[in-house]
Parts: sequence; C-alpha cells; structure tokens
Amino acid sequence: MVKRLGGAFAASYTIAVEKARTAALFEKKTGALEAAANVKDGESRTALLSAPFVLMCGGLPIKDSGGSTVGSIGVSGVTPDQDEMVANAGVSALTQILSSKL
Repeated sequence: MVKRLGGAFAASYTIAVEKARTAALFEKKTGALEAAANVKDGESRTALLSAPFVLMCGGLPIKDSGGSTVGSIGVSGVTPDQDEMVANAGVSALTQILSSKL
C-alpha cells in the first residue's frame, strides 16, 4: 500500500524533482516545454516526448539578478496550474531571500 503525504501520490516527489531538473537544464519553465511538445496546428517537437525530461507545468528555473540560472523548483501533486502557482511562490520567496542576503 502506498501512503500519500498530504493527499499527493508517492510518485509526485519524483515527478517534482524531475520537473526541477528539467527546468534547470533547459533554463525554462517546464510548462513552456510542454507547450512546445504538444501538437498545435500540426506542429510540435515530438522528439522531446521520448527524452528523459518531465515536460509538465510546475518546474521553474531560479535566476540571479544577472539572468543566470542558479537553481530550480519543481512542484507536483495538484493540478498543473496549482503546481506552477506553488512553484512561482517558491521562486519569489527564494529570490527575495537571496536578494536580501546580497
């Protein structure tokens, strides 16, 4: 039996970590990568679908004041919009903390 933490599936942890890894490696929101892989008007980047990345909303890069990626956050376990909203809140909080320490 799989125990859920806060109602999320146990796999949500791994998905969140992989969203964060994907956001860091591509230096982009994973939602933008998801949009690029989805078929729209007959166009898509289907090669991304077989790559070892998680292309779902909820992964965001953390950038420093110079625009360089210094980390990332991944969230999973609720709806895609909620995953991204929580990730945005995390990025905002960390950015605020980092800027106050500099």
